[in-house]
Amino acid sequence: MNELKIDIVKANNFLKSRIDTYLTEHNHSLRTLAEEADIPYDTLKKLANAKIENPSLTNLLKLARTFHCSIDYLTGRENQFLEKFSRLPRRAATLIEALVDLEAALTLAPSDGLQEYLPLFIPTGNMKDGMHLDSSRMEVIDVAPYRSIYGEKLMCALLITGNSLYPVYAQGDVLLLGRDRQPLYGETVIFLQDNRIFIRVLKTGIPPRLFPINGIGQPVILDNPDEWQIFGYVLTLYRGIRR
Repeated sequence: MNELKIDIVKANNFLKSRIDTYLTEHNHSLRTLAEEADIPYDTLKKLANAKIENPSLTNLLKLARTFHCSIDYLTGRENQFLEKFSRLPRRAATLIEALVDLEAALTLAPSDGLQEYLPLFIPTGNMKDGMHLDSSRMEVIDVAPYRSIYGEKLMCALLITGNSLYPVYAQGDVLLLGRDRQPLYGETVIFLQDNRIFIRVLKTGIPPRLFPINGIGQPVILDNPDEWQIFGYVLTLYRGIRR
């Protein structure tokens, strides 16, 4: 019974947050939203202050219709990945859909007991540290020899498409990436920021810093880590044959 109570409180607080966000983004007053959603103002005011323990399904449906979202999103039950996916531009969504199709095909395909494929991301253009990631395509590589070493750490692979990272990496190198944990200091990490991709060594400090892997360029200070997204960390160089 207490566990259910905690879930209800959490859901109501999420609903309050969603209403606050909508009002801010649309520059609406609570009264304007009440009219738009066809909910009595006093009722909406209580919802906006998490004062109704069990909101009616009718009012939740009205808010979901107005916000163009699901009831699960309103109450904080929606999968965070799906929420992020819904906000992506079409280009990014198409890439993810292609990856899902590829993974499904690889999973469902009959196995010959030897080959185990992993997606290989190939950025468009001459790859360099800090390049704008406008688009990419995918192939697959066989990582069966690496599975016994890295197991489920293997997430995907990245092709180096230029020589700006020489002598550490050269054009044609394939990096096997993991994302099963946060990267450790001293590891080479693939970071994304503002649609740019960085391949850098993470080093300790207050705040931490990202150093160019070949020593060319200035360190980047992670004074605002929320602006950076970790794509993965480098496990090893791939020595197999691309399909």
